[in-house]
Amino acid sequence: MRLRYFLFLLLVFSFSVPTIAQGPLLDWTLREMQRQDAKAKWIDSVFSALSLDERIAQFYMVAAYSNKDSNHVKEIAKLVKDYKVGGLIFMQGNPGKQAELTNYYQSLAKVKLLISIDGEWGLQMRLKDSTIAFPRQLTLGAVKDDSLIYSMGREIAQECKRLGIHINFAPDVDVNNNPNNPVIGDRSFGEDRLRVATKGLQYALGMQHGGVMACAKHFPGHGDTDSDSHLTLPLIAHDRKRLDSIELYPFRYLIDHGVQSVMAAHLNVPALDKTKDQPTSVSRKVVTDLLKKELGFDGLVFSDALNMKGASNYDEPGELSVRAFIAGNDILLFADDVPKGIELFKKAIKKGDIDLKEMEIRLKKVLAAKYDAGLYDFQPIVLQNLNQDLNNSNAKAIRRQLYQQALTLVSNKGNLLPIKTLDTLSIASLAIGLDSIDEMQQMMDWYTTADHFSIKKSADSLAFIKLLRKLSSYDLVVIGLHDMVKASSKNYGLSPQSLDFIKKLQARTKVAVVAFGSPYSLSRLGDVNCLLLAYEDNKDTREVATEAIFGAIPISGTLPVTASPQFPAGKGIQLPSLSRLRYGYPEQEGISAADLNAIDSIAWQAIRDSATPGCQVLVAKNGNVIYHKAFGYHTYEATQPVLLTDLYDLASITKIAGTTPAVMQLYDKGLFDLNKTLGDYIPGISDTLAIRNIKMADILTHQAGLRPFIPFYKKTLADSMYAVCYRNAADSAYCIEVRKDLFMVDYHDTIFQGIFQDRLDTSKGYVYSDLGFYLLKEIVASLARDGFDHYLDTALYRSLGMQTMGFNPSARFDLQRIPPTENDTEFRKALVHGYVHDQGAAMLGGVSGHAGLFSNANDLAILMQMLLNHGQYGGKRFIDSSTINFFTAKYSDKSRRGLGFDKPETDPKKASPTSDLASSMAYGHQGFTGTVVWVDPKYDLVYIFLSNRIYPNVDNKKLNNLGVRSKIHEAIYQAIEKSASLAMDEN
Repeated sequence: MRLRYFLFLLLVFSFSVPTIAQGPLLDWTLREMQRQDAKAKWIDSVFSALSLDERIAQFYMVAAYSNKDSNHVKEIAKLVKDYKVGGLIFMQGNPGKQAELTNYYQSLAKVKLLISIDGEWGLQMRLKDSTIAFPRQLTLGAVKDDSLIYSMGREIAQECKRLGIHINFAPDVDVNNNPNNPVIGDRSFGEDRLRVATKGLQYALGMQHGGVMACAKHFPGHGDTDSDSHLTLPLIAHDRKRLDSIELYPFRYLIDHGVQSVMAAHLNVPALDKTKDQPTSVSRKVVTDLLKKELGFDGLVFSDALNMKGASNYDEPGELSVRAFIAGNDILLFADDVPKGIELFKKAIKKGDIDLKEMEIRLKKVLAAKYDAGLYDFQPIVLQNLNQDLNNSNAKAIRRQLYQQALTLVSNKGNLLPIKTLDTLSIASLAIGLDSIDEMQQMMDWYTTADHFSIKKSADSLAFIKLLRKLSSYDLVVIGLHDMVKASSKNYGLSPQSLDFIKKLQARTKVAVVAFGSPYSLSRLGDVNCLLLAYEDNKDTREVATEAIFGAIPISGTLPVTASPQFPAGKGIQLPSLSRLRYGYPEQEGISAADLNAIDSIAWQAIRDSATPGCQVLVAKNGNVIYHKAFGYHTYEATQPVLLTDLYDLASITKIAGTTPAVMQLYDKGLFDLNKTLGDYIPGISDTLAIRNIKMADILTHQAGLRPFIPFYKKTLADSMYAVCYRNAADSAYCIEVRKDLFMVDYHDTIFQGIFQDRLDTSKGYVYSDLGFYLLKEIVASLARDGFDHYLDTALYRSLGMQTMGFNPSARFDLQRIPPTENDTEFRKALVHGYVHDQGAAMLGGVSGHAGLFSNANDLAILMQMLLNHGQYGGKRFIDSSTINFFTAKYSDKSRRGLGFDKPETDPKKASPTSDLASSMAYGHQGFTGTVVWVDPKYDLVYIFLSNRIYPNVDNKKLNNLGVRSKIHEAIYQAIEKSASLAMDEN
């Protein structure tokens, strides 16, 4: 029969498929025929080699633990070796020990064991240690993109296979239409039968396509119960019409689409079997007549755990397993007293209650599952790198995406979310239910300046009153509700004082609330004006909630259940993204985290080679920060580790992080003309000086003929001048602080006259120069009618949400956050710490157009992402997109440069400041202190490297000589190319 079927397939293919495809199809068909023949032979040979007792034992799947003592291990080993049980369901423990025990038990088995786990949200449901918890199914019920649920299923399958598991008892396809259900709840996808069915199918197919058997449970439907089958036998009193319409619908749907196994529940359903106190799991009418015959299910049927009171209250151990088998269950899960069960099995066979032919068919079905699981050629689990493999970055990326898409906005009065305005709002955050600052609040610091508070939900009324007074003065308060519970009887963990506090606070100021708990809790939060539901409370949900609040990600979730008439199933306010930076994993952008680990190696090697004492590295792809790490220390003394919040001296990156964006904004307004000259914008320049005729475009492209720099400070160091120029205390004349306790006279005019009168040399065409950017700073201030630093702060930095970027950081931040630069023995005769390294910028009070900015990598990335977003960020336009395209393109044939921005080298004879893999669209800049930033629109890529390579001496050129910055840039592109190549291979 099987051979005729495949010959028929061959005939169909030969007539219906183009000739070019017939070869591969024919090969596949022949291979499949061979596989099926080999499978049939293996099944027959195994079956023939088993005694009657051993055949019976193959239907038993007993519970094994990896956290119990040696007596338990001996007990399971005896059941495997002496009684030949067919499988194990692993319960609590840890993955390493479970892997060891699996190898041990498999070594004892005559027929290798089917290994299973009850892991609805992944291995972590049972193995709390060293495994990943995926979202609960109710959280998944809020997600619109079911392909992500499929991906989760594939990942869970991969983790199961890595741990030697062949069956995962998931998904739960119960329709949870009873809010008081004590056992299903967040294990269900929701109350809508189609939502449950479609999402359940994607989960099941993901696992099965990953090589692990899925199991639809709990048949015929455990959703509408108010008692727990672990403790008693729940009653479902609905008629058959209702059961067909709701409870049975998802099972029928999954069966029709190929789910490989189903679990029979311990329920009392009179509409299906009127026998008094008859659990459906031991009802032939339910398991055989309904599931197998009427619904046509021919896969494996598992009984629910036979030690549960919903079944065990009505039968003795051993007897229950026989009844379950007679009812139609193929595998008897969590059975007690296997020896007694085998004896009772044989008695039932003698009595004719069990037909040997039917038993043979069902046993061969079990053996077929073992063959499909690869047990005909069992290979022991490799213990090396087990935890690393089970906690891979791809799994974490999938989990984070699911939590992002699940976020559900149920009220948003006044369109409070997403928060758009950052520079004029005073913002506070409050964690209710915690006694310390949490991840939501920590992530808020990447987006804006906020003050953070926390309070236990059980705090007394006086503590809440004091907090109310403090928070009422803020424009906006973001509240996270933590330590919530599932039980309505416990008010979902919402204390009366917490609810009263929220009500009073939102009467005084704007309040946005994030509930990290059950959607049913919304019934208690109906008065909240702005309410976001995160479903679960963990690091991921706290962080993605923050991203949503600030518009870094869209909000798209919908309620999977009805909490109240105000909050029905399906409700969810949809909000688009404001294109702010978000934070995640490389795999979210199709890149392997393992490939980006090459950056770690390069950075640490640079530190070992003393090229720099430490650094920050950031990579953003498609607006997602996928790599953000700090390495090493502030100094080689290795006492102060580098943190991601630390500020570095950006040096010449100031040109593109300060001066050029300001020029672009003024260009947009028609105030800045590239063809105008210095004389047009600085009228004080003498007509006799050639410099007055330099065009703005030539300054921005370094084609003005200006020298690279002028060491203005040297003239002040002569014995006759030093005493005149410097004092150790400030006064009205000595007001320029070049370092702590060293003040200089105002040298501004002297510097600028020196530039004006300097000799021009246009013969070389292109010469990189700081001097033109000294002058551009003056022009920007004049056109903007504002101080250069103040203009940048108000027009760009604060509106973008940047908190660290700016001049003179020692006036704003603790020195512990600022790595020092040079130990300056010539000019300032001290360690430069918290002050700009560049001497000329220092002599101008730390504020110049060519140097002076300090920042951490994150703030610099925000600015660059705004440029990548074509001038928009956070729902606001900062620069016109055409201006960005114009300024960042190669400007002339004289050099590689754009207007203000550096570009990849186009001359193959010259060294490029970028990786050779960078596209011609890339733009950025390097800084003398050991910094670099590159943006590549072709790849929607931002790369930032910040360091203090000149500590303690500017003569340390190892960072350049070793090519550290370019090597990291190269590693990023290689990771992108590798992922693109793999994607093409898969397609």
